[in-house]
Amino acid sequence: PNHPVMSLNARAAELECLAESHQHLARESLAGNRPANSVLRKVLSQLEDILAEMKNDVNRLPVAMSKIPTVTERLQMTERNILNRLLAARNVGNGEKATPSIIPGVNPAPPIVYSSAPTIYQYWLKCH
Repeated sequence: PNHPVMSLNARAAELECLAESHQHLARESLAGNRPANSVLRKVLSQLEDILAEMKNDVNRLPVAMSKIPTVTERLQMTERNILNRLLAARNVGNGEKATPSIIPGVNPAPPIVYSSAPTIYQYWLKCH
């Protein structure tokens, strides 16, 4: 993956899979199984390599995160307009009539209408 976050996520999944699929080796190694001990050493070496790669991904995160445009830039809206839309969507979600608050000098955007299942953020808004 190109982005460090995606790479970190992929490596975390790989690390978890490798660790879970070989967890029985530790017990067998403790029981004196020499071939299991040899395989366990190789698996631990692979886990160390993945952890080192994950550390490199984490070190690249600040630069990658700084390149992501802000929410206001991505939506091409002011913070005030974003808040107005979120509040209007929250009111509609609670069964209230959509009545955006009028702020002098700001033309409020129409309320957001969701056509798909609610997102975690929408659920959070309902709860708060």
